[in-house]
Amino acid sequence: MRKKIYMLSSADYTTSSRYTRIAKILSSKNNQVIMYCCDREKKFGNKKSLENVEIIFSHSFLAHRKLNFILLPIFLLHLYFKTILHFIRKVSKVDIIYSYTFDMLFLGIILKKIYRAKLIYDSAEYYPGIVANHAPYFLYQIVRSLYLTVSKKADYILTTNEWTESMFKLGNIKRTKVIPNVPNTDLFHFNDEKRGEIRNHLNIDKDTVIFSFIGYIGTYRGLENIVKAIDKLSKEKSDFKFLLIGRGPLKGEIVQMMRNKELLKFLIIKDFIPLEKVPYYLSASDVVLSLYDPVELNNWYAVPNKLFEAAACSRAVIAGNFGYLKNLVLDMRCGLLTDSTNPKDIADKMKQLINNPELREKLGKNGLKIIKKKYNLANISENLEQMLEEIDKL
Repeated sequence: MRKKIYMLSSADYTTSSRYTRIAKILSSKNNQVIMYCCDREKKFGNKKSLENVEIIFSHSFLAHRKLNFILLPIFLLHLYFKTILHFIRKVSKVDIIYSYTFDMLFLGIILKKIYRAKLIYDSAEYYPGIVANHAPYFLYQIVRSLYLTVSKKADYILTTNEWTESMFKLGNIKRTKVIPNVPNTDLFHFNDEKRGEIRNHLNIDKDTVIFSFIGYIGTYRGLENIVKAIDKLSKEKSDFKFLLIGRGPLKGEIVQMMRNKELLKFLIIKDFIPLEKVPYYLSASDVVLSLYDPVELNNWYAVPNKLFEAAACSRAVIAGNFGYLKNLVLDMRCGLLTDSTNPKDIADKMKQLINNPELREKLGKNGLKIIKKKYNLANISENLEQMLEEIDKL
């Protein structure tokens, strides 16, 4: 039966690849899907369509502002007000409310009661883990308890991995399903033509090994230790580059660190690039770095998009030797594990892959093989269809 599904998110549209991916899949099942999301940088108008998905943008007066502990509640209250106003004016019927972020789960609970709809909560992050590093343990336990209590109001919960799912099950939440952050392999695949084109544009010869980081340039991403590793590696090797693409509060600091250590000759830096161009730069790379900091509890549960995207493009990875990410790399046999807090160990792994192109190729092929077999959109689509069937029976 065709359903009307409203998807809510406080995240910026340009950073919500999982949110958009799931919307497309739900729409392909003959459902009417409306995404309500933020356009923090005011890049879009009020509406747009994407493969039969209607997207409605919320524009905040706090656009371009960094959201701190004071501005964040103001931003959310403004978003809640605009969303509720939109529903009152424009929406007469909803079958399913889909809350992508925890802050929108509260709004989802309200709309569920008003419209007598079913509620799905997508726990793409382990939010209590984000609090853990910034609060005493007793406060973390309070937040965790509150998180589980509020999450129980949802009819169904999606997670990115089995570890997060087990946390909900321990909280006596039974209706859960794992939906990994898998890439669209129609978009993410190795492109030899683009590899040569981008390397020529960057003036990098075919034998130079490129290590890349593409994403949010913020804390707990291991970037400071990557710079220290490059410093150590530069004493022995010169035939490599570090490609840093993205935006974030730590970007200037990372560039300054490399300048202070006289490492700028190894750095290639670019601003934010659209999603459709990411596979081109992955193809131009040789190794993808995913060196999250284990100090951040959320990183133990995290499943970065970049790991699956690298594997889909047949790129080897170097990843931190901890958490769910470690299990994933071992399962996929797509990269080397390292102590992400130890610059010398990181440098040793980078050196190993510079010296061994056959190993890089083997790891890349291993990753692509498991993407095709297990972590693909066909399997995700099947799981989402099962979820909709189970919701129908509630």
